[in-house]
Amino acid sequence: MAVVKIEALKYLADLLKAAIPELEGKICVGQAMPNHDLAFPSLAIVPVGRWRFIPDQDGDDTGVSPLPDRVVMNVGRHDVTIQLQLACATQDQRYEFEQQIERFFLGTELHPGVVFGAVNACEDDVGEFVASFMLDDSEWQDGKAFQQQSWSYIDVLASIPALVTRAGVYTMNEIQLGLTEVFSPNPTSATFTTDATIERIVVQDDGSITAP
Repeated sequence: MAVVKIEALKYLADLLKAAIPELEGKICVGQAMPNHDLAFPSLAIVPVGRWRFIPDQDGDDTGVSPLPDRVVMNVGRHDVTIQLQLACATQDQRYEFEQQIERFFLGTELHPGVVFGAVNACEDDVGEFVASFMLDDSEWQDGKAFQQQSWSYIDVLASIPALVTRAGVYTMNEIQLGLTEVFSPNPTSATFTTDATIERIVVQDDGSITAP
């Protein structure tokens, strides 16, 4: 089962790779493993703090049904501050990639500073959902300063829908009404359409009645 939160962050990584080809293969979602060989330039997408749940009114059906008796509901959203941690070999290189990342966020038409899109990595579980990422800081912060390394950080607010799966929910595609005076044997769902003693009608969306 795909994990919605991590897939949303991976989606941001894919957007950044598409916008800045030089970062292809050099973006890490989460903290890198201790034995990871750091390449320059590189970018880490790291959640800082806890994911915050902002509830909304229950009952927003997303229209996704992973199973016949299941439905996916949107009950709010999860927000978290993520930090883009940029590591470069030189200060000049750092400034260059800072500018490219800023342009990635600020270049979005009509809503500069915010990027969003549809994440489809969890379609089998919760369906496609929209994740958004908003530049939450106007300035890069200096980070680690080692020989031949130049680091900086900037904060981004990530927001994804809070999706839950409810059981015992069925979708009606067709309503049929059956009338009979014969109750021996009792009609069942298996014999409803084959029992000649049952007069059946179909109720249309507009309330009209037709023969099946």
